[in-house]
Amino acid sequence: MQYIIHKYYYNKPFVYITNRVFSDLINPSDYTEIKGINNLIAFAVVTTDKIVNKNTKEKHFFNKAYKIFNTIDEAMIWSDDIFLIKQAEINRC
Repeated sequence: MQYIIHKYYYNKPFVYITNRVFSDLINPSDYTEIKGINNLIAFAVVTTDKIVNKNTKEKHFFNKAYKIFNTIDEAMIWSDDIFLIKQAEINRC
């Protein structure tokens, strides 16, 4: 995960959108990596599975914007809004 982030998003803010089709693909050690990614500005989980929704653990390890969605389209719209808010914060400084 760190390699991909460094390669494509080095020093660029980004929102991570995870599409939880299969809940068993979650690697708990990834949670510790989330804290150290400074340019990660928000985290979105897409799932229609109520069990996955209840078991989502990232919110306990992440102190930035976080939300669960039913569709990828909803998550992408939210992501765009987060970027606009972040840009407004930068422009105020």
